[in-house]
Amino acid sequence: MFSLQRERMTLAGLLDHNLIHLRDMALVEFLVYALVGAAVFALVMHLRQRGMFRFLIRPPTQRPTQVHREVFNSALSVVIYNGVQLVTRIVVLGFGYVVTLNNPLPLWEVALSFPLVLIVHDAYFYWTHRWMHHPALFRFFHWEHHKSQAPTVFTAYSFAIPEAIVQGLFGVFYVAFFPCTFATLIFFQFVDILHNLMIHSGVDVYPRTLVT
Repeated sequence: MFSLQRERMTLAGLLDHNLIHLRDMALVEFLVYALVGAAVFALVMHLRQRGMFRFLIRPPTQRPTQVHREVFNSALSVVIYNGVQLVTRIVVLGFGYVVTLNNPLPLWEVALSFPLVLIVHDAYFYWTHRWMHHPALFRFFHWEHHKSQAPTVFTAYSFAIPEAIVQGLFGVFYVAFFPCTFATLIFFQFVDILHNLMIHSGVDVYPRTLVT
């Protein structure tokens, strides 16, 4: 779990402590999303050109306008994710505290944090996703994502700003209540991005024995 340290800190110290950490997190998200997304996108195009539709859930359709919109929304979502965390740290700092992930954890808690973050996020995403599908909330929160009726890999993070804020708050929620290290967050981001890219790609990557 994170630790709260009450100490005086200059503005330069605040920026050094928070922005460097968030910079590293943002770089991981951008790089993994861009590199893995490009690889999966190229795979889908290759399968289409080869006519290997037995690997596809649906034939991909090339819509440059849609892809451009999705790439822009995805980049904005990553910025918002890290912006939410930065705002949270500034609010906590207003009470005289500095948030760190430097608090040593027992080895069993560190090991537990890797599967736990995936389980907690699955529950968080399920209930927020279901909430955003409520008729009174759907257009404001979730309609932007569903504009892509033939999703591509870049649909994964194609969110409206309100939905991006909700999803960005997961990191704040998890760090506040569950055992966490910097490695836990990096692991979660990698798995989350890879999973989301694959389920929006239109390619069935799992063995047929596991898919019914």
